[in-house]
Amino acid sequence: MWRPPSKILTGLVLLGLAWLTPCAADPDSEPAPEPTPLSLATLEEQTLDRSGEVNPGDSPQIPSDLHANYTPFLGDTLWLKAGGYLQLEASGDFGATGRQFTLTPSQLGTEVGQDTSGFIPLGMDARLNFRRTRLHLDAYSTFPEIRHGSRAYAEIDFSGKNGSVNLRHLFLSLPYVLIGRTNSAFKDPAAEPESIDSGGPNAKMGLRQQGIRAVIPIGGDTLSLALEDPGPGISPDGSDLSDDGLKRKLDWAGHYRSNTDWGHLQFSAIRRDLSLINSLSATDPVNKFTGWGVGLSGQAFVDDKDNFQFEFSAGPGLGRYLNDLAGTRSELGVTADGQVHPQFAWGGFVAYQHWLDEETRLNTYLSTTQVNLLSGQAADSFQRGYKVSLNVMRDVTENLRLGLEYEHGFRVSRDGFTAAGGRLEFMIRCGL
Repeated sequence: MWRPPSKILTGLVLLGLAWLTPCAADPDSEPAPEPTPLSLATLEEQTLDRSGEVNPGDSPQIPSDLHANYTPFLGDTLWLKAGGYLQLEASGDFGATGRQFTLTPSQLGTEVGQDTSGFIPLGMDARLNFRRTRLHLDAYSTFPEIRHGSRAYAEIDFSGKNGSVNLRHLFLSLPYVLIGRTNSAFKDPAAEPESIDSGGPNAKMGLRQQGIRAVIPIGGDTLSLALEDPGPGISPDGSDLSDDGLKRKLDWAGHYRSNTDWGHLQFSAIRRDLSLINSLSATDPVNKFTGWGVGLSGQAFVDDKDNFQFEFSAGPGLGRYLNDLAGTRSELGVTADGQVHPQFAWGGFVAYQHWLDEETRLNTYLSTTQVNLLSGQAADSFQRGYKVSLNVMRDVTENLRLGLEYEHGFRVSRDGFTAAGGRLEFMIRCGL
């Protein structure tokens, strides 16, 4: 049962305290200059900045704020910037509960457990956490002097166990080549809506993982082809087969991004090699399967800064590349006679951002994900989920952002079991 008064009052008090922090505006500072028309590239880059994401390979190699915010070294051939933000969130849940730090429809109705990692308990239905606090180091070099030089980027947050450090990004971007850990080439960060919940839409596609990528400019467009770490293997429910840890396996991912006069459109694709080990069979110890997926995503600007964002992806064995399906053992399934096959999954969302003034915007999205379960899957297997969200964000100063978000999730299992729950969340973000 949700007990909102004391919890929401706590959140409101925290929001009020933010005005007293060093992030607040300097009363003696000069008034902000009048806004000037923004280019489409600048609008897309600001979208990424607001969501706290990077988009290597599809964003300009030379930072747009190079001379303003970076420190030059070695005769202006190396530029460095350290930054990030401190983010505090206060959330209250009602209805069915699930994961502690993100509303994930597939997990609704499951036990949260007693793990208090990363948050200060305020009661059964509310919490404080700092997990989305991020720190980064960005380095740009004019060497080599082809294709706008090179860039290195490292970023951490505190979403690990007990609030420990988690490595989000660590990559080197050279002319035509990208190496390291960052967003998958199957992902489109610029198409994702601004959200307080770190999970965002349950149909959000792609992951962060290690890999090597070729980045090929085609006029004003970009073709990216990558070999990426496939992550952990997952054995299907109801089978004696076990995963082989995806040893010596790689995922083949890529996308073609078309930059238009209204925004961008991205076509994504991925191929996966999945293997299971049958320890009881001497003649056929390894079972191999092929998974794949395709995606379409984009962002369209209308009426100045207002914009639509959307994603749709589908494929057999896509599984963990859809946000809601991570951890649901959905890549492979079992038929009634014990045969294992990839399971088809799909998901999509539409989002809209409306600017009320130069500092305040509304963000909303509707998202759904579904798995076509095979006949032998367990009755409580996740089949489909829905998520809707509405938030308001305001940049009080250049370094202080406040946000309020409500989101609601709905889960349906194979046996018809349903669970629904909501979350109200406050955010204070202080730039460093």
